[in-house]
Amino acid sequence: MTKKKKPQQALAVPAKPIRVGRAPGTPVELVTNLYRIPLENRRQIFCYTNIQIEFPVADGQLAGGERVQRRPVVPRKIPKDLCRQAVNNAVAAWMANNDNNDPKVYIFDANSSTMYALFKMLELHNGSLGTRSDLEIRTNIKTTRNAIATRENVLVKFHSPSLVNVRDLIDYCAGKPPRANDQAEQALKALNIILTGEILQAPGFLGMQTKYGSCSVFQDGTKNQFPIGGGIVGERGFNVSVRLTETGPVANIANTVVAFHEPIKITELLQKRFGVQDFSRELSPQIIDGLKKELRMIQVKAIHSSIKYRIHDIGKSALEEKFDLGGETLSVSNYINQRYPNYELLFPNLPCVIDNKGRRIPLELCRIVDKQKVNRKLTGQETREFIQRAALKPETHFAAVEQNAELLCKHDQQSQDFGFKVDKNPIELTGRELPPIKLLAAKDRTLLTEGGGYKCFQAQFIKPAQLKKWALVVLVRRNERQTPNEIKRDCYRFARLYCNSARSKGITCAEFAENDLRCLPINMNDQDMVVKKKLRDEYCFLNNSGYSHAIVVLPKYKDWIYSYLQYLEVDVGNRLDKTRTCTRLSCLKADNFWNKMLGRDEQKEMPMFVSNLLLKHNTKLGGINYVLYDEQKFSIDPKDFQNFLADGYLFVSIDVCHPAPGDRLEQSVAAAVGMWNITSSKMSFCTQVRAQRKERGKEKSTVEEVKEIGIMFKEILESYIKQTSGPAKGAQKLPSHIVVLRDGVSRGQFEMVNSFELPKIKACIKDVYDKLKIKAPLLTCLIIQKRHKVRAKRKKPAKDRKGREDYNIQPGTVIDNEIVDPASLNFYLAPHKAIQGTSRAPHVYMIYDEIKFSQDSAQAMIFALSYLSPRCNKGTSIPTPVNLADLAAERGKHIVVAWNGENPQVMTAEERLKKLNTFLSTMGDANYQNTLYYV
Repeated sequence: MTKKKKPQQALAVPAKPIRVGRAPGTPVELVTNLYRIPLENRRQIFCYTNIQIEFPVADGQLAGGERVQRRPVVPRKIPKDLCRQAVNNAVAAWMANNDNNDPKVYIFDANSSTMYALFKMLELHNGSLGTRSDLEIRTNIKTTRNAIATRENVLVKFHSPSLVNVRDLIDYCAGKPPRANDQAEQALKALNIILTGEILQAPGFLGMQTKYGSCSVFQDGTKNQFPIGGGIVGERGFNVSVRLTETGPVANIANTVVAFHEPIKITELLQKRFGVQDFSRELSPQIIDGLKKELRMIQVKAIHSSIKYRIHDIGKSALEEKFDLGGETLSVSNYINQRYPNYELLFPNLPCVIDNKGRRIPLELCRIVDKQKVNRKLTGQETREFIQRAALKPETHFAAVEQNAELLCKHDQQSQDFGFKVDKNPIELTGRELPPIKLLAAKDRTLLTEGGGYKCFQAQFIKPAQLKKWALVVLVRRNERQTPNEIKRDCYRFARLYCNSARSKGITCAEFAENDLRCLPINMNDQDMVVKKKLRDEYCFLNNSGYSHAIVVLPKYKDWIYSYLQYLEVDVGNRLDKTRTCTRLSCLKADNFWNKMLGRDEQKEMPMFVSNLLLKHNTKLGGINYVLYDEQKFSIDPKDFQNFLADGYLFVSIDVCHPAPGDRLEQSVAAAVGMWNITSSKMSFCTQVRAQRKERGKEKSTVEEVKEIGIMFKEILESYIKQTSGPAKGAQKLPSHIVVLRDGVSRGQFEMVNSFELPKIKACIKDVYDKLKIKAPLLTCLIIQKRHKVRAKRKKPAKDRKGREDYNIQPGTVIDNEIVDPASLNFYLAPHKAIQGTSRAPHVYMIYDEIKFSQDSAQAMIFALSYLSPRCNKGTSIPTPVNLADLAAERGKHIVVAWNGENPQVMTAEERLKKLNTFLSTMGDANYQNTLYYV
C-alpha cells in the first residue's frame, strides 16, 4: 500500500498587531516598482515537469513492418532551443490526434523542461506513489552538425501533470493561511514563469531563470553594456518576480546589472586581464592559476569547429598534450594542423583548456560565449567601477523600470490567455518618515541626526580608549624614487595629526617616537615564506615591546598578507599569557595612505580620513564611540518605544559568510555578535565565530543553518554574566529580553531558522537559566533582508542642504502597508541616506515574538539600532548588530583561509573542522572576543 506524500506545513509566524491610535512620523507619498496582477483566471492550469528528450538509436533497420528492440538512448546534453523545438513539435503532434475543447495554450520555462498548459495530456498525479503515468511522442527536429543542416528523430516523454491552484495565492493575500507551503510556492512559481514565458521565446532576448521562477531578461547586442575592464562588461537588464502582498499578487519589475565576460578570444582576455603580451612563451604558474579561477565552468566556442565546450580545467601546452589516434600518438598541436589545415596554431606553447569530458582544445582557438556571468569575486577596482557605472538616480532608475514594464506588457499575450495581465501603472502608496534619532557623547552631549548622519567632530567619545604606545608599520614605499627620509617625513606628519585628533576625542595617546615607525618594505618578487617569517617576527616584536596598537600600510600585491595578519593577531595572542593583551592591528591600503591622505587635498581630506579611522580604532581597542539617548521623541507611547532601551535587553545578530567562486575559502564561516547596554558607556559586545561543516561530496560549503549556534549563544550569555555581574556571590545577571536578528536568509529559509536554529537557542537559554535558577527571558526573532528587489521613490522630491531636489526616500522612511507580506508583522525601513544611486530599504520580518512588540516599537528599534555603527557617523542600511555580524564573518573568513594555509597536513574533514573551531573559539587574548577587533 502506497502512502501519500505529506505536504510541507506552512510556517506559523506572529500575526500583524493591530495599531492603536495614529502611526508616528510624517506621511510621504511614494512610487514603487511593483505592478498589480489582477487574477482573472478561472481555468485549470496543468504543470508538466521534467520533460525528457532522448535521441533513440535503433539496432538495425525495420524489417517486415516489425520494429526491432532499440538500444538504450544515447546520453546527450541538448541545447535549450532544440528542447523547445522538440517539445513544440511533440505538442503539435498530440493536438493533431486529440481534438478536444480545451484551449491550445501552453508556455515553457527558460530551460524548456517545465510546461504550463490549459489542456490535459495525461491523468493528474496526486503525489502518491504509483499514480504517475508517462506519454511518449516521437517527432523530429532540425539540427546542425559540423555546419551541415539535418533532421534527427527524438523521443519526447511527458509525465503526469499536477494541478496549479491559483486560488491559494488569492487566499494568502487575503490573510488566510495556505494549506501547505509547497502548494502556494508551486502556484507562485507558475505565475512567475507564465509572466515571462513569451518574452523569453521572442527573438533578441536572453533569460536567466532561478529555481523559483523569477527571471532576469537581457537584450542581444551591446547597447546596454558598459566596460569595467579586464575583459569584463556590465550589462543592464531587468528582473521580473511575483510577490504576494496585502494588495494581492504584484509583479516586481526591477532594474538589474550583471557582470559578464566579454565575448572575446581567451588570448585577448590574457592581454586585458593578466597583461600578457608575448604568447610565444609559456604562461607562468601564477597566470595559469588565475586563468583557472577566471574560466572555470565558462563556456567557450572553438573557432575551428564551432563546437561549444564547458571549461573544467587548464591543461598543458598543445605541444605537450598527447593522445592516441589510430595507433599513432599525436600532440594536440599536430592533430589541429593535420585535421584543420586552415587553422595553423601560432602559439603552441599556450596551454589547452579541458572540458568536463576530458577533451583538450588549444587555448588560442577558444572564444568566450556571450552573456556569461563572472563567477569569481570582482577585484576592488572592478567593484568600484561597477558600482559607479551601475548606480542610477531614482528618477532615471524608475524611468528605466517603466520602459521595462512596457516591454514586458508588449509580450503578454500568452499570459493573458492564462488569465493574467500586469497593470501598466506602478503601485503608489503612503509611507511615513520617522522622527530623527538622538545619540549621546561624552559629558552628556546629545547628537541629533540630520539627513541620515550626525556631526561629531567636536564631540568626544563617551568611552575613549587608552593608546599608550602605538606603531606605524609601512610595508611599501609610495614610489620607487621615494627616499627613506621622505618616507619618515610623510609618516611623522601623519602621526602628528593622528595623535592630535585622538586627543581631541578624549583618547589617551602617547607621543609618537622615532622607534615607533617601522619600515619593512616587501617586494613583489619576495618569496611568500620569507614574507610570512618577516611579518611574524615583526608582530612578535610589537607584542613583546608592549605596543597596544599598530597601523599597517599594506602593498597592492600579495593580497594574502591581509588575511595572514588577521591570523597572526589571533594565533600569537592565543599563545600569550591570558593576563596580557595582544597588539591590535589596523590595516590601510597603500593608495589611501600615500595618495588620499598625503596628496594634494591634504588639508581637507587628511583630517576627515583620520577622524574616520579613529571611529574604528577606538572601538577596536575597547572604547565606545557614542550610544543611544535614552529619551527619544516618538509620538507613540513612550514606554512602548523605550522598552528596548532599558537594561536587560540583549541583541544577538547571526550571519554566515559563504565561499565565493575562486575563493581560497572552503568552509562557510558563521558569526554571532551579542550587544547590550546600548544607552550607556558600559555598552558591551561578545563575538563568536565558527567554521561550518561541509556537505558530503561538495568541494565547498554553502550550508546556511548555523550548526554551532547553541554553543556560540552560550558563550555570549557567559560573557554577559562576566561583564554585567558584580563580585558578590549570587549576583549573576542575565538578560530579561533577547532579540535575535538573523541576516542572510531568504523567504524559503524562514522555516530553517524557526525549526533548527531557534530550538538550539531555546535549549541553550533553558540550560543556562535553569542552572542559575533565574526566570527565562522573553525571546523574539527578526529576519533582516537586504538583497531584495523592491524599490521606492518619493513622488515629490525633498530638498537637500544645498537646495537640490532628491527623489530618494529619506532616512527613517517606513512602509508597512499594501506591498508588505499579508501573513505576518513585516515592513520596509530605510534608516540611511543613499550616497549614490537609488536607495534600498531593508525588509524586516518578525518570525517569532514572545516580547510582543507593537508595529511602531519594532520599527523604532530597527531604526535606532542602525545609528550605532563604529565605522561611521551615519545611519547604516542595516541595524548595527547585523552589520557587525557581517564584518565578523568576513574577518573569520580571512582567519580560516590563513589557518588552512598554515595547517596543510592531511586530516579528515571532521578532524580539520574540530581543530579549526577549537582555534576560533579560544582566539586572541582573554578580552579579545569582547572587543570589536574586526571593525
